[in-house]
Amino acid sequence: MSQFLVTVGPRSPAAGGEIVQSLYLLAGAHLQPAEVAQLAAELLHDPVVQTADWSVLDSTVLADDRLPAGCATALELAYRPGVTDNEGESVLEGARRLGVQALEHARAVRRYCLPAGIDPVARAADLAIELVQLTLTYAAGAGADQRIALYHTLLTPPGETRPEIAAVALHAADDAELLRISQQGILALDLDEMRAVRDYFIALGRDPLDGELETIAQTWSEHCSHKSFKARVRYENREPGTENLDGTINARLYPALQMLQQDVEINSLIKTFLMVATERVLAQKEQEPPPVLGSRIAVLSAFVDNAGIIAFGDDHEVSFKVETHNHPSALEPFGGANTGVGGVIRDVLGVSARPIANTNILCFGMPNTPPESVQAGVLHPNRVASGVVAGVRDYGNKLGIPTVNGAVVFDPGYTANPLVYCGTLGIAPRARIPAMWRPAIMWWCWAGAPAATVFMAQPSAASN
Repeated sequence: MSQFLVTVGPRSPAAGGEIVQSLYLLAGAHLQPAEVAQLAAELLHDPVVQTADWSVLDSTVLADDRLPAGCATALELAYRPGVTDNEGESVLEGARRLGVQALEHARAVRRYCLPAGIDPVARAADLAIELVQLTLTYAAGAGADQRIALYHTLLTPPGETRPEIAAVALHAADDAELLRISQQGILALDLDEMRAVRDYFIALGRDPLDGELETIAQTWSEHCSHKSFKARVRYENREPGTENLDGTINARLYPALQMLQQDVEINSLIKTFLMVATERVLAQKEQEPPPVLGSRIAVLSAFVDNAGIIAFGDDHEVSFKVETHNHPSALEPFGGANTGVGGVIRDVLGVSARPIANTNILCFGMPNTPPESVQAGVLHPNRVASGVVAGVRDYGNKLGIPTVNGAVVFDPGYTANPLVYCGTLGIAPRARIPAMWRPAIMWWCWAGAPAATVFMAQPSAASN
């Protein structure tokens, strides 16, 4: 298979500073040099501000590869095999649109050319997310063998796999084995939940298939079913009450605050604190006479569909959906926040509305947190913040949906797990949403490459 390297860099790099280059690895059984030249010239760089060079990919060429002047060390970052390389996928699509059908594989690598005095290990820790990225450092004039090995790894397609459906042996599993199955499979189910799953399938007289167990774990995950929000919580008031100047709390205005002045058992946080205000409005709506323009209670739909809907004048309705994407953003800030925004945009589209604005509330650890105090495996708050902000901005901008407002909070409590609260507002003509329907029997299927089954485990992993 023919393999090529395209190197794209700034036309006028800053003197004495770090220089960032984009490397593109291109491969195809019938890919021709003329086609690579076309891609380099027409797709992979902006000739006004960048230069592009290409060559056949082999160790001899890499040995002659020279870093820009003033660069002592190179640091290369690439997504691990199996992790989606969006930039590489975009190169494939762009090549198809240019008529270059022979390009079969494309991977993007970012190269940071570091001046003398910059520690490449420390810089890699700042830039890379070990969970999803590979790094390679080498001195100027060296590293050809390591680079060719890395590039061949990135361009090698995954081997053919034969899909297998396996039964998971829960029938005779004791408590230790149930916990092992949950942890090894990243199911994020505790012992009581694993016992319940086991007992259910014992009653059916069989063990669950792996897909069935993954589906149960997904739908029962904290990420999808909000177990903590729906649980029965025993609350102990361990702090002095917050009172008004006259020493009392207006229970009508602040019912939740009044409740929390004492020890209490709360039956579902989501029902007690999140849904109750809307339910009061809906109950009041039922008791009101026909509304007068300007004084109507405008809630049309709440907690029954993908997004809440309220009236906007006589002819339109607006929909609103918010959700958190916290743990995914702690693991991979850009992707976690990116998909959080995408999820709420999807939900607004799901009620037949046109998304018109995004909003967010973002909570991070303190920016001045000493790096040595951050736990192993936890990203520094500055790294999380920059990735989350970029992820939020990226998804909305690419769809032409502006982020119109938001808030940012810094507190040490958010160091290990940020709060990434994303929202989307949509608008639609009134009464365009079809009535909900449910057939007597519903069928579903899972379609995709074998590797795609990893996505079924993501909500469970996000709940760990």
